[in-house]
Amino acid sequence: MPEQAQWTFRRQERFWKPERTPGVDDNTLLGLELFAVPFGTRAWSVRDFIEVWREHREKDGDSAVLASTAAVIRAQEGGLVRICDRYGQFRDFVMEEADFEAALEALEAAMRAHSGQAG
Repeated sequence: MPEQAQWTFRRQERFWKPERTPGVDDNTLLGLELFAVPFGTRAWSVRDFIEVWREHREKDGDSAVLASTAAVIRAQEGGLVRICDRYGQFRDFVMEEADFEAALEALEAAMRAHSGQAG
């Protein structure tokens, strides 16, 4: 059985720096870091994004698309998502949808911890 991935985010200046165990490539980390920028420190906005993403997936299946000001998230077959850069700051990449959602959940938790909010 493959090792379960663990995501963490730490605040560095105005950015949320993602880390994953086991590791992933620098482009994926950069893409997720930049994707997180528009959320600021608002955990509720990450939670809203997760919920809206899940609604789109349920309704639209593999054609689901959801955009933020930083990136476009596109569902793909086989439980994958494509993270598409909007401004040429990282290369588009594909990751497992469950891993993407785990990263968002970890970002939300980090924001709550940073602001002293309960989960």
